[in-house]
Amino acid sequence: MVKYNPVQCTGAMTFDTFGEKSKYYSDIVCFDIETTSYSEKVAFMYVWQISINGETFYGRTWSEFYELVNLINTYTEDGKKVIIWVHNLSFEFSFLEGVFKFDKVFATSAHKVVYADYKNVRFRCTYMMSNKSLASIAKDYKLPVQKLKGDLDYRLCRHSLTPLTEQELKYCENDVLVLHHYIKHMLTECGTFSTSQMPLTSTGFVRKLIRSNAQKDKQYGVMRKIVKDCSPVDSVLYHMLQRAFGGGQTHANYLRIGEEIENVTSLDKKSFYPAAIVKHLYPQKFHAIKPSAYFREIARGKAVIADVEFYDLECKYPFCTISSHKCQFMCSKEDITLDNGKVYKAKHLIITLTELDFDTIDKYYKYDKKRLKIGHAYSAIKKRLPKTFIKSVLELYRDKTELKGIEEMELVYMYRKKLLNSTFGMCVTDLLQDSILFDNDTHKWQPQAPNTISTLEDYRTNFTSLLLYQTGVYITAYCRHEILENDLYILQKEPLDLIYNDTDSIKCENFELYADYFAEYDNKVRKQMQESCKYYGFPWDWYEPTDQKGRKHLLGTMDNEGTYLKFKTLGAKRYIYTDENGLHATVAGCPKKAMAEYLSAQKDSYTAFNIGLKLDENASGKMCHHYTKPSEMVVCTDYLGNKAEVTPGYGTSILPTSFEMNMSASFRDFICGVIPHMELNNSHRLDNARKMGKVNTFKQDYMKRG
Repeated sequence: MVKYNPVQCTGAMTFDTFGEKSKYYSDIVCFDIETTSYSEKVAFMYVWQISINGETFYGRTWSEFYELVNLINTYTEDGKKVIIWVHNLSFEFSFLEGVFKFDKVFATSAHKVVYADYKNVRFRCTYMMSNKSLASIAKDYKLPVQKLKGDLDYRLCRHSLTPLTEQELKYCENDVLVLHHYIKHMLTECGTFSTSQMPLTSTGFVRKLIRSNAQKDKQYGVMRKIVKDCSPVDSVLYHMLQRAFGGGQTHANYLRIGEEIENVTSLDKKSFYPAAIVKHLYPQKFHAIKPSAYFREIARGKAVIADVEFYDLECKYPFCTISSHKCQFMCSKEDITLDNGKVYKAKHLIITLTELDFDTIDKYYKYDKKRLKIGHAYSAIKKRLPKTFIKSVLELYRDKTELKGIEEMELVYMYRKKLLNSTFGMCVTDLLQDSILFDNDTHKWQPQAPNTISTLEDYRTNFTSLLLYQTGVYITAYCRHEILENDLYILQKEPLDLIYNDTDSIKCENFELYADYFAEYDNKVRKQMQESCKYYGFPWDWYEPTDQKGRKHLLGTMDNEGTYLKFKTLGAKRYIYTDENGLHATVAGCPKKAMAEYLSAQKDSYTAFNIGLKLDENASGKMCHHYTKPSEMVVCTDYLGNKAEVTPGYGTSILPTSFEMNMSASFRDFICGVIPHMELNNSHRLDNARKMGKVNTFKQDYMKRG
């Protein structure tokens, strides 16, 4: 890597395009920066590096880079762009916004930049495109250059006058060379930088696959007709669908929180969302119905979405299912009791539900059925999804299963697996997303809401639109309903045996009592898949492919992942477990590895894992981002003692921060049973638990803490 020289840099460019009509130059240009986070309010770049068609250069000041970009622009034609690839452009953009006045910025939300145009140069994010870290890209794609680790200590203060060692420069060079080889690989796959061929986001690649397959199968017109006939243009309906949409069910049994539990079985559903896509029927065009027709339409097997009003709602089991943020509460706070964000009890609320979610509430909760009210309601007939879409999902699942473990096919395996996981994401893109506008003068981000009616109509008539928004709403609804049916079986047998649930997995005790049930459940899935196979006419081995060891894997069935030696949860996304490979931790807000290493070093890992647990900035592995603004000049002394005057501009300061395990007072009081008006209808189960020796010690621990 050589020092920046404008003649050498532009000499490395070819300024060739992909063809006479192409809007993009074919040069592979990759850019990266290294920065010092001086304080929460001050951050600055001390070296930038660029790869131009594999030749690498570095500079130390923004004025050099500004000169280079403007020089590149002088060689371009209007209407044609040079792409400068940046991994995690959101970070670099926070500095670049103080260097360039951008003509256009496309972002998914404030500070989340997909691309930014300056004259005929486009900075484009490779993280958005790959959804992988730079190290993962190098490893997964088996690139000839790997990301170096540990050769650049980010804790050391550096500035533009700090001498850089050969080893440090090599670290910088490798980052842009990894990007160079990644884009070179993607060009062999896509042929051009056009977004229609090389999509902006990882989800875009599966959209491209579906469109390509639809054209090959001569199904494009069929899929377009479905969207044109059935895509919602009624704003009331669409907003109801938005409210009804929810993610996976992630929750802990409140009677087991804080308890160290041995011999916990972990169950996981194979490709849960793709399985739901393949085996279920989905709503077509919704029509408004009278509230009085609500139950009749459900009985007819239709998809029904409605605003439902409940009175005197109370959960019957120690596992609540209604997300409070989805509710419009019509009563005082004193009449609402929450279980870690889920509704345990409420005097009066309104919630928008699919018929599947209503069925779950009807089974999990007791409520005043005489006062139940149905508001706005819509129904739709259900049909299977288009053949091309199902074919694409099944082929991806087959490839994921059959290619796993074949070393020479690992790259194809990783790519097909990524596409399979993206099939759900392409179904749930919100059609009414805000446009995020960036103001070059104020450096502020401003969301701009779309015109609802025209946006919905534009999607319906757009030639590239192939899927219905309601499909995504019902994929998650089917999955929530299915796993909560599994949970319910356990809860009705022994409420204490269900411990934890996370979207597509169940953690339970005494699995031998439920083994026959789950075997029967798998038989039900097999029948559903056989019906799908018969309808579409696809080969059965697409539904149940064989891996390299000769084992068959039926899509959507339950995998027994084994039994944990010990398990403990403190609520949703907060649990640890021990298996034959040691201690593992999943804690929202803290890196898994850092938490596991910290707890493993404690005298008693499970006692240490409790509310009040603190990891300092050195142990947490957690970084805090602070957006910085121009400020007065500072005299910066680097780690070698060299001084330099630095005038900080816009940027991002990234500093280590601590982590503390907290719990809201209301949730703490809930699981300790000290809410004055609360009548725990599960108190007899607590008594049974004590008799069985399964005593939840959380209350005692909390009381001891005072």
